[in-house]
Amino acid sequence: MILNLLRKIIYYTCFSILLLMALSTLYYIINDASVIGVTNIISTFCVLLFLGFISYIAIYLNSKKPKLFFVILAATSMLSIFIWNVYARTVQVSDYKVLLEGAYKIATGSFNEGFDKTSYFYIYNYQIGYAAYLALLMRFFGYNLFFIKFVELIYMTGAAILMYKIAKKLVGQRAASITSILYATFIFNILGSSVINNQHISAFLMLVGIYLILLDNTGWTLISGIIFGVMNVMRPVGIIIIIGVCIMFIYKIIREMTWRKYAARLAIFIFTFYATIWTFNAVFIQMNLTPSPISRSNIPYFKLVIGFGAKNGSIFENQTIDARKTNVYNDLHTLGFDYDKYNDECKRFLKQRIRNFKDTSLYLFKKMAFFLGEKDHQYTFALSQEMRSGSFIKILVNIGHLQYLFLILSAMAAVLFKIKRKSTELNIIYILLIGFIFVYLFIEAQTRYRYEAYIFICIFASEAVSYFIDNTKRLLLSKRNEISKSEKR
Repeated sequence: MILNLLRKIIYYTCFSILLLMALSTLYYIINDASVIGVTNIISTFCVLLFLGFISYIAIYLNSKKPKLFFVILAATSMLSIFIWNVYARTVQVSDYKVLLEGAYKIATGSFNEGFDKTSYFYIYNYQIGYAAYLALLMRFFGYNLFFIKFVELIYMTGAAILMYKIAKKLVGQRAASITSILYATFIFNILGSSVINNQHISAFLMLVGIYLILLDNTGWTLISGIIFGVMNVMRPVGIIIIIGVCIMFIYKIIREMTWRKYAARLAIFIFTFYATIWTFNAVFIQMNLTPSPISRSNIPYFKLVIGFGAKNGSIFENQTIDARKTNVYNDLHTLGFDYDKYNDECKRFLKQRIRNFKDTSLYLFKKMAFFLGEKDHQYTFALSQEMRSGSFIKILVNIGHLQYLFLILSAMAAVLFKIKRKSTELNIIYILLIGFIFVYLFIEAQTRYRYEAYIFICIFASEAVSYFIDNTKRLLLSKRNEISKSEKR
């Protein structure tokens, strides 16, 4: 009874999220003034043809020559990312530039911004984790962006392969081959690949952690806790993982009526996760990179302030001047960099927005529609203004938008199949999709933050695409047999 209710809540919530994503995406595609209707129709046809073709080829190759399939999968991912990097010639800008500058200072032993209350790395102290990782790469390769980008290329290619491994456990081998090739050829991911940021390593570590969790072994659960802890140091989204894993283990405890095994694993997971984070905190403090743990934000409410609709993302309506003098910097400057006062002002603003429920609700709805449906704007950080305004990029981004819609609709179909079949299955991917979307209801939501959601949607979509291909083949074979019989008569 409880399990059925839990499954229904999760499946229907997933379907509702995907439905909102589909409607929002359709709205933004239809209202895209940069693309005329005929182009949309032609592009849609080409996208469907291409995705159907590569999905069929992936299934065929994986069934006949699995080793060749993995070679082609890796080559497809690496080549597309490499070509884009050569074409884009990305100059790191905004926060990405600041992070590289901070990393260089850490690598050369001249970093002291973690102690300066007016600096980027004190304000956004959680960024020190990723900057320290970049500094480690610089120690090995020097200040050479080519090598850093090459490492990120490995992460992205590894992510496609890991998605195959995960999907094979969850949805079967045929659908898994589709999952990996859909992800490797997903245009929005490729367009963002030339921007050095924490999403690439974070997504890779998340997939490693999920795969280890699915192995259903105490030892691997312990290691997955460490992996997710490192992921959180790179990009602080670990609370979503913790909640997802807790729900998954509680589900297994109720289903199998064996609480000791899963309760012990859950305890081990939570302990290793937090122990890893605490260890990094201690190391960074010992290295004099920061005076306090980076897991404890100096400005814990600023994402909520932006998420609840502060004008310009500022409690005093200040505008961002550049990556270092952001809206938050200017708010703090107004208050003499008194962080306690700033946090109190944030709480006051949030209480006011909650009391003004009607306006806030409308804002949150519009924000989520934009977040879920608009084209991914990561490419704007990858290209110069001149390149962004070119017809080639506009067409490419439009095709990526249609590809995104196709994946959402396919994912919806897959979830609907499970609801109609009254499936007794439930896996962590559904829970994580809900978590990674739901959290942005309350905090700052940019379309480039959908990075993790793409992973989960590709896994869902592969089931529906596999089902469609199998049924199309069956239908064509049936028609051929009918024609053959009629000719014999």
